[in-house]
Amino acid sequence: MSPLRYAALFATLGLAGTPVLAQDGAALLQKYNCGMCHATSTPNGMAPTFASIANKYKGNASAIATLVSVIKNGGHGGGVVSMPATQVSDADAKAMAAAVLATK
Repeated sequence: MSPLRYAALFATLGLAGTPVLAQDGAALLQKYNCGMCHATSTPNGMAPTFASIANKYKGNASAIATLVSVIKNGGHGGGVVSMPATQVSDADAKAMAAAVLATK
């Protein structure tokens, strides 16, 4: 396979090393109404805040992968309700995770 085909394959699979933009993820967090349960910084009692999630995973090399899994498959991270699975692409989940991790 030629180098160009490898590059195209990697890009298609999301392996090209393209940076994930947190601002794109912020728009997706709004689109999927994540703020209904997750507040940005002031706890609402429903689910962990984006800021507390970012703090929990600060310096964790696998943070993006962990959050992508939770976004796509659901989970329970200390809120009143369990987070449901979300029907999003891997790229959108990565962008959403990056936005959460960028929250201060």
